[in-house]
Amino acid sequence: MATKKSLVVISGFLFSLMFLPTALGGPQEGTRGGSLAEGLVFASGEIVAVQHESQAFRVRIYFDREGNYDRHEIALTYGPQTLFTDGEQDLDRMALQKDREVDVEYDPRTRMATYVFVYT
Repeated sequence: MATKKSLVVISGFLFSLMFLPTALGGPQEGTRGGSLAEGLVFASGEIVAVQHESQAFRVRIYFDREGNYDRHEIALTYGPQTLFTDGEQDLDRMALQKDREVDVEYDPRTRMATYVFVYT
C-alpha cells in the first residue's frame, strides 16, 4: 500500500505528518524513525499544562489528523516506560514544562505517551 507523507516547517521546527492511503480513509499511525507500530499516533504541539504528581500533561496540537491547522488540546499521561529525549540525550520527566514544544507518540485508546521529544 502506498502512503502519503508531508513535512511541514513551523517556526524552525520540523513536523512529520503521516496519513493512511485514501482508500482506508483514516490516519496512519506512525512512530519515530518512520517505522509503524500497532495503534500508536504521532502529534506535534506545545505543552499547556503539566501535573507531575498525577503523571499527566496537556498538549495543544498544531495540526489535526488530516494535516489541517487546528490548535486543539489533548490530555495525555506518561509512565515509567515513557521515553523522554531532546534528540541528544535521555531526559527525566521534569523536562515536561509548560510552553515547551514537543513531538509525542501515544496510544489513542489509553492516552498514554510512549515517546516524548522535547525541544529545549
